[in-house]
Amino acid sequence: MKAMTVERDATRPCHACLARAAEVKGKTPIDEVTAMEEFIQARIARYSPDEHKKWIEEFKVPLSTGMTFQTLLRYIYENMDPTLSFRDYRCGRGSCNTCRIKVDGKAIKPCATPVGSAKEVLLEPAGTKVIKDLVISYD
Repeated sequence: MKAMTVERDATRPCHACLARAAEVKGKTPIDEVTAMEEFIQARIARYSPDEHKKWIEEFKVPLSTGMTFQTLLRYIYENMDPTLSFRDYRCGRGSCNTCRIKVDGKAIKPCATPVGSAKEVLLEPAGTKVIKDLVISYD
């Protein structure tokens, strides 16, 4: 099956939004653009069980200090794509293993693994029995 790539950049505000923000802060829109933070390009392996379709979707996410892969996924879900499926916090400490995913081919516990200084990552399910996106069956 051929993989399809969809690119999104919901993090860049429109010119009108920049102008309004600049008026409030007393800065020009150009100042706002140059002051933007660092980003990470998250490529996520997606799977739709209804259509039996696999693809890679890309998200440009602003980095924050101490960001874990779990908070990265939650940011995407809350701000960019509410259809993204992943196991959210259970223990939040890395002890239960229910949120496990693969990052660049290596299995990790996203609730306990910081993103670090990576500029681009590939997130995949950490198992073969995929239910949807990054959610796997433990049967």
